[in-house]
Amino acid sequence: MQLTNWYYKKHDSNTWVPSHDLDSPTTEIFVDLMHSGVIPDPFQEMNEKHLQWVGQVDWDYRSTFKTPRSSKKSLLRFEGLDTFATVRLNGTIILENENMFEEHLIDVSNYIKHDDYNNKLEITFYSAENKGHELLKESGKSEPPYAWNGDRTRVLIRKATYQYGWDWSPILISCGPYRKIDLIQFEDKWLDKRNVYFHTAFDNDLKCKFDIEIEQDDYNKDIEAIEVKVVDAEENIVCQSISKNGLTVNFNQKFKLWNPVGHGNPYMHRVIITVPSTGQIIEFPYGFRKAELVEEPVPGEDGTSFYFRINNIPVYISGVNWIPPNCFPTVKQDYPQTLQTIIDANMNMARVWGGGVYECDEFMSTCDKMGILVWHDFMFACGQYPADPKFRQTIENEARTQLKRLNKYCSIVAWVGNNEDYQLAESYNLQWDRNDNSGDYTNTNFPARTIYEVDLPSYVSKWTDNVPYHPGSPFSGGDHPTSDLLRGDLHQWNVWHGDERPYQDWDDLAGRFISEFGMLSYGSEKMYKKYCASDLHPQSEVIRMHNKASGGEDILLKYIVLNFRLGDMTLANMVFLSQVMQSDCIALAYKVFRRRWSNKRCGGCLVWQLNDCYPVSSWAVIDYLHIPKLAWYAIKRESEPLTLAINRKSLGRSEADQLRDADHKLDAWFENLEVWVANSTLETRKNLIVEIELYNVGSGTLHKKFSIQVDAAANDITELGDIKGLLNLENNKFIAKGKLLEDGKIIARTSDWPQPLKYVTFDYEATIELSWIDEEEHILGVSANRPVKSLQLSIPTEEDEEIVQFSDNGFDVFPGDLHPVKITSEGTPALVSFVVTKYL
Repeated sequence: MQLTNWYYKKHDSNTWVPSHDLDSPTTEIFVDLMHSGVIPDPFQEMNEKHLQWVGQVDWDYRSTFKTPRSSKKSLLRFEGLDTFATVRLNGTIILENENMFEEHLIDVSNYIKHDDYNNKLEITFYSAENKGHELLKESGKSEPPYAWNGDRTRVLIRKATYQYGWDWSPILISCGPYRKIDLIQFEDKWLDKRNVYFHTAFDNDLKCKFDIEIEQDDYNKDIEAIEVKVVDAEENIVCQSISKNGLTVNFNQKFKLWNPVGHGNPYMHRVIITVPSTGQIIEFPYGFRKAELVEEPVPGEDGTSFYFRINNIPVYISGVNWIPPNCFPTVKQDYPQTLQTIIDANMNMARVWGGGVYECDEFMSTCDKMGILVWHDFMFACGQYPADPKFRQTIENEARTQLKRLNKYCSIVAWVGNNEDYQLAESYNLQWDRNDNSGDYTNTNFPARTIYEVDLPSYVSKWTDNVPYHPGSPFSGGDHPTSDLLRGDLHQWNVWHGDERPYQDWDDLAGRFISEFGMLSYGSEKMYKKYCASDLHPQSEVIRMHNKASGGEDILLKYIVLNFRLGDMTLANMVFLSQVMQSDCIALAYKVFRRRWSNKRCGGCLVWQLNDCYPVSSWAVIDYLHIPKLAWYAIKRESEPLTLAINRKSLGRSEADQLRDADHKLDAWFENLEVWVANSTLETRKNLIVEIELYNVGSGTLHKKFSIQVDAAANDITELGDIKGLLNLENNKFIAKGKLLEDGKIIARTSDWPQPLKYVTFDYEATIELSWIDEEEHILGVSANRPVKSLQLSIPTEEDEEIVQFSDNGFDVFPGDLHPVKITSEGTPALVSFVVTKYL
C-alpha cells in the first residue's frame, strides 16, 4: 500500500493544508504552495527572486492511513525523502534522514495500529540551505569546499545539486516526500525484491550463465526454497528450476538477447520468482545482454579507444545528456513521450547527469523497452566532496539502495563516479598524484578520490550485474589530463566555454568519446511569450534572468555575430539566428565525430543536453515546452543509420600570406571537399550512388555535377576521398549539395556552405514552393528555385493550442529536389496555407 493523503504546514504553524493532490503518493513544498495560492509560479517572470524564503524555513508533512489488515509484521519503505527529515509514526521517532538518495526499510510493527485506527505519519523537513551552513560551521572551516555552480556548501549535503542553481537551472531548494512510501505487511516470511540479484556471464558464443541469488535478511532467513521461471515475450517458458541448497538458482543456456535501438530488437523476458511456503510472487522484466566498455590500443595512433560493445558488436553512440525534466521531481512526466524524442532523432544513449537524481523506475523501464542505452552517473557534480568516515558511510548506504533498486535494468551499460570532479581538481590544483595507486586519499584535499576509485567500483561490482564502471566524466586515466583527446571520455567545452573556439574547429577538438559538448540558444518564441510576457525584448532583464549561463547573453551574441549578419534585434529574429547557429554547430560536431568511428578513433558523442527543467535559454535541443529546436532536427539527420557527409577542407594559403598577421591576410583559402558515407547498420550497402552538386554562392546557379558509386561498409565509415578542381569558382565561394541514393531512392541528403555565412552575399531571391506529396498522410513537399539555407517551417498557434510537429525542419533546400516533410497535429488543420517559412 502506498501512503497518500498528504497535508503540509510551515513548521511553526498549527494549520495543516491539503497538498496539491491528496491521491498522489509523492509531493513537495513548491508544488503545494503554488496549488494553495501561497506563492506564484516560480517559473513565471522574475518570481524566483522573491521565493528564496521557501528553502530557508522548515516544513512539516503528514499522512494518515489505516492498515488494510492486521499482521504480525509491518514495514515502511521510504524510497526518498528530500532531504533532512525527522519521521514520527504515531508520535514516535522512527527515522532521521540526511540523504535524499538513500532508501530506508523500517520495521514499524511495534508502533503501527490496526483495527480501523488512523495511523499518523509526520515528517519534519529542515532547511537544506541552513543545514549546509551549519555543517560548514561544524567543520571549523571558514570557507566551503571548492565547487562550480550554486551555494558551495551543497557538496556537504546529499541532495540534488541542480536545485542550488546551475547554468540552466534556477535556485529553488525544495523539500518533501519526493518518492513514495510503501506499507508492507506479512506474517512470518517475506522476500524483499531489493535482495534479489541477477548475475550473467556470457561466453564468446553468447551462451549465458544466469544465476539468481537471494541476499539473506531477517525476513527471508527462514525461506527454505524459491522457484524461478523465465518466460519470453511470447509467454513461452524458457527455463525453470527450484533452489535446492540455499536460495540460489542457476541456468546455463542461450537466451534471445536484448539489443540497443538500431541494432536489433530490445527483447524482454520476465523472470518470475515464487516463494512456495508463502505464495509470494515477485516478477521482473529483464533483458539479457552483454555490455562492455572497450579501452584498447587504437591502430596507428597513440592512446586508447573508448567505445561500447553490446552482445559482441561495437556500437557507435549518438546520444544526449539527460537532466531532471523539472525543477520539482514530483511533477508528473510523460517519460515514454519524452524518451521517444531520443529514438525519433536516431539516437541510442542517454547519460543521466550527476547533478540531478538517480532516475526513477518509469524512466529506466521505458529505456529498457525502447532499447535506449543508459550511462548513469553517481550523484556528484563539480565539487570538492569530503570523504570522512561518516560521509563515506552515507555514500555506501546510498549506493547500496540505489544499485539494488536499479540492478535489473538492462539498459544501464555504465556507472560513472562523478561529473567533472576530476576536472575541478585540476582547475584548483588539488592534491592529485596520478602515480599514487594506494587507494587511500582521505588525507589529501582531494579525498573523494577514494570514493571514486575504491568505494564506488567495489559497490558496482557487488550490487550490479557486470555493468562497466568509469571513475569520472571526464576521466582519461593514468597520468593524463582530463582534456586528453586520445584517452577516456572528454567534455569538450572549448566551443562556448574555455577558449571560445569557432565551432568550425570541431574536427581539431574531437576526442575518443565526447560525453559533453554543445551550443546555447534561445528557446521557442512561444516559451518566452508564456513565461516572460512582461518584456519580450531579447535584452530585457526578465529574459536575461531566464538565461542562467555565466556571461550567457554576451557569449551567445558573440557566436551569432561571428557567423551571421545580425539584422534586427527582435526576439523572433534572435530566436531564429541562435537556433540556426546551434543547429549548424551541433550538426558539424555529430558529423566529424562520427567520421572517427573508423578504427574506433571516436566511440561516440553525447550532446549537452536533451531537455530543460525550467523555461530558459540553454544548450537543450528541446525547450521547456517540449518544442524541438532546429538542432534536434540536425541531430536526427546526422544520426540516420546511413548518412552522407561533406566537409570543406582548407589546404592553406599562399606562402606570402602565411607570413602576414591574422588581420592582414589577402589570399582566399584553397579548399577541397572531403566526402564520406557513415553506415551504422550491420550489413554492407552495395551499389549506392553519391551525387554531388556545386552551386555558385552568388548567383545560386549550378556550376558542376557528378556522381560516384560506393559500397558502404557495415558498421563503419567509407571514405570517398577529396574532390579537387574547384578553384575556378571565384574566391572558392561555392555551396556543395550531396545526395545518397539506393535503388534510385534518396536515402540521405547533406550540404556544405562557406563559413562564416556572414561574409556570403546572396545575389538572388529564392522562391519556396509548398505542395502536397500525400495530402491524406499530411506529407508536404518543399522545393526551391535556388539554394536555401536553414528553412524553418512553422504553423502559428495560440498559447494553449497543441504544438504542430514536423518530421524535419531547419533543413537546406536545393533546386530539383523535393524535400518531404510530414506534419503531425491533432488540433490544427495541416493545410499548406497555414505553413510559414523563414530562412537565412
